[in-house]
Amino acid sequence: MRKQILALIISITILGIGLSGCQENEINKKIDTDGDGYIDEIDAFPNDISEWEDSDNDGIGNNLDLFPNDSTEWKDTDLDGVGDNSDYYPFDNTSWDKIKTITIGDNNITDTISETNKMLNLIITGDGCNISVSKNTILVNLTISGSKNIVRVSKSHIFLSNLSGSGNEILFYDEYDPVIVNAEPYINKIVSDDTELKIYAEALIMGLESDDVECKINAVYRHVVEDFECIENTSDNIIQTPQETIDKKSGSCEDLTILIISLLENIGIKTYLVLNEDNVYSFVNEINSIILWNYVESSLVKQTEKDWGEEIIQPYEETFGLSYLNLRYFGGEEGKTFGDYIDYMNLTYLIDSDQPLHLFIVPSWGDFINLTKGKEFSHYEEWEKQALISIINNIEYLDKYCGIIIINENQQDANVHVDLEFYFRPLFYKKYSVDDIIIYKINENDGIVLDPSLGDYGFAGNDSNLEGEIIIINPITLEYFIKN
Repeated sequence: MRKQILALIISITILGIGLSGCQENEINKKIDTDGDGYIDEIDAFPNDISEWEDSDNDGIGNNLDLFPNDSTEWKDTDLDGVGDNSDYYPFDNTSWDKIKTITIGDNNITDTISETNKMLNLIITGDGCNISVSKNTILVNLTISGSKNIVRVSKSHIFLSNLSGSGNEILFYDEYDPVIVNAEPYINKIVSDDTELKIYAEALIMGLESDDVECKINAVYRHVVEDFECIENTSDNIIQTPQETIDKKSGSCEDLTILIISLLENIGIKTYLVLNEDNVYSFVNEINSIILWNYVESSLVKQTEKDWGEEIIQPYEETFGLSYLNLRYFGGEEGKTFGDYIDYMNLTYLIDSDQPLHLFIVPSWGDFINLTKGKEFSHYEEWEKQALISIINNIEYLDKYCGIIIINENQQDANVHVDLEFYFRPLFYKKYSVDDIIIYKINENDGIVLDPSLGDYGFAGNDSNLEGEIIIINPITLEYFIKN
């Protein structure tokens, strides 16, 4: 009986143990140890009430992991969107890539530095450097020594600066100013300090007085309008560098303007950029218009002589013998007219002879030929002279290319001395004068526009193509002036 009881007890115990294990498995499936609403079976962090999922299996719960789908990142201390493991500056939300240090040590460097979305240490040690820091660059440190250096930064830049030396400046511009935004593509192409451009520009002003600014401006401007083809801007609006324009010998109005500014800047003449509704031009300040006109006038005279094929002042002096019934003619050759270049002519003559002469002023070479053939010919009766021994006379405003004829009608040889001057008044004087140099006042100084699109008879200070409002911009400081 005791054995039966013992056996029964053992059976019940084993059965009890078996039943107890099945109940625990069912209960465990429903356990939520940390009470976060996610049972332990699916909770990646069963002992952490704040976490239950780890999508990228990096050991950091999604609630704490700022990069839940990137197993290499989970923390972003400076909240700049770049994980600390990839962020070179995890405590600075202005940058994540390594700071680029740019050192400028040479003199007279003009450059635009653009390191998009990168932090920048800029160290300037030279003299006369002009640096523009792009609005997309995050400037964190600026160190300037040397002298007369200018660094332009947008108003949105936040940086530390350390200035020493003398005459150094940090100038600010508003990156959202539409005037500056429109001007930047052209300003960025201007080259103010370049050895090759300097040599090129100095060759244009060789032999000129060092302080004769007006003469230098005219020389550079005339070189561009005479030797470069001004072509219409294309739809792609690609802006050429000065060197590209020189190589092609052509460019749009904008390209030629950038070339003019770059050449003048490289010989030390401060030049501005001009924007108006249609085109881009250059501008120079502190100009004496009367002095400038003297050089403009000389250039337009040379252009007239080149196109017409003759000099506008033609002096002639000779002593010669003239036998009986022989004649001499001085004046235009066959078919020679004023064309589109000459307005009128003046004729000054001095004639001395030891025998009486007969003098005619004729309208053309053809009249001289008719006279030699015994045919009828035209002449100006009011200036005809017979038995002429000596005369000094000046005839003005002749509207044809006239000539002068002298005939020895005496039976004795004549010794004759003539001193003549033919002056041909260029037609451009009917259109232009010193009053057509248009002056704009900038900082109480007289300035002029240089328009390279006016062709061979354009000149410095002629703004006949400009209409409405113009904006004159200092390409270094970005200061600008609005004029009508």
